[in-house]
Amino acid sequence: MKTLVPRAERHSLILQVAPAQAATSISGWTENISASGLFIQTHETFAVGDAVHVDLILAGLREPIHVDGAVVWLRPAAGNQAPGIGLRVENEPARRKLAELSFAASATAASETPEPYRVVIAEDNPLMVSSYRRVLRKAGEIVGGNMELAVGKDGYEALELIRAAPTQLVITDMYMPVMDGLHLIEAIRADPAIANVAILVITVGEENERAECLRAGADAFLEKPIQFGSMLDTMAGLRRLVALRRNLQARSSDARSLPVTS
Repeated sequence: MKTLVPRAERHSLILQVAPAQAATSISGWTENISASGLFIQTHETFAVGDAVHVDLILAGLREPIHVDGAVVWLRPAAGNQAPGIGLRVENEPARRKLAELSFAASATAASETPEPYRVVIAEDNPLMVSSYRRVLRKAGEIVGGNMELAVGKDGYEALELIRAAPTQLVITDMYMPVMDGLHLIEAIRADPAIANVAILVITVGEENERAECLRAGADAFLEKPIQFGSMLDTMAGLRRLVALRRNLQARSSDARSLPVTS
């Protein structure tokens, strides 16, 4: 009789993906993870069965999670749905670390309490701001309707808004007057008081643009025109990412504060 192995629970979580070997060109970010596999959004071309070696990066982790995996399925680009690959994780150390991270993500989600979910938009185009408002009204349902929205017409105004009140998510365009999106990301990550905020960049899909934003500290990207479903899915993953990142950093701080005994 065939034994059915339960599928590992998947958690929506966005982690930066970087190549683990010089010969590997993959970059992007995860959509979801489990103890045995993960899905990576990437524009690189792969075939089922290809070996993939990547590092998963999350602020709060002492070191990246090195993953040796095999491609088990492919998702082609469709409309505004980004292409990507499903990986089976094959190295045991990564399985253990992903299991721990999945458990932490589920515990974080379970312990979340309702609080205002504040979104700051950096955008100088009024039509785009109106579109975001419509999407975010619906997105408010995933946080119990308790959502606040503030808009800055350039990066500098957005930065002042972020510093003015606790903010969970920043949605920024790349090209704005006074301070553009790239410099806004750098300013956020350089300020310890606001460095944990999730940053979603709206792009036209250029790879060099994505690479610069990743180096500066962006968490995720969406391409214009924005798909409603993609925005909701990304917001859900980023909300969990921010909570998990704070928990990991708090644990690290607690560990450092423990007295040393001989």
